[in-house]
Amino acid sequence: MEDLSPKNLANIAGPSQSIPATKDNKPSAGAVVDHPRDVDVVGTRRRTWSQHPGNVYFRDLVCKTLEELLEKSENTPMKFWATKIVDRIMNERDAVFLKADEQNGRWIVMDYAAAVNKSAVAIRNAEIKQRG
Repeated sequence: MEDLSPKNLANIAGPSQSIPATKDNKPSAGAVVDHPRDVDVVGTRRRTWSQHPGNVYFRDLVCKTLEELLEKSENTPMKFWATKIVDRIMNERDAVFLKADEQNGRWIVMDYAAAVNKSAVAIRNAEIKQRG
């Protein structure tokens, strides 16, 4: 039986092919994709992607989550809020979080923990920005 793990698929697919999607047609963590979909969240430092529809939705969701977080008086861990964002984006929008592969100009699907971390950082940055 052939090893179909993401790491091995990268070796099988080679640099010019994309790694197959999961059974629900969403790329799995570590997969390489050529182009982000409009629902995907694109993680890159380039400002040109700031208006990507998935990133606009992500920022709006971060702001709404921050409002909810600040309304609660309890000390809920940041990871709870970040997980809530990731779950909503991945499940309700069937989207993935992508990071740029600067070497070949393609995109790599982030794993769940990296997406949660990205969301936690975004919440923290939004909170700092709101405080002024």
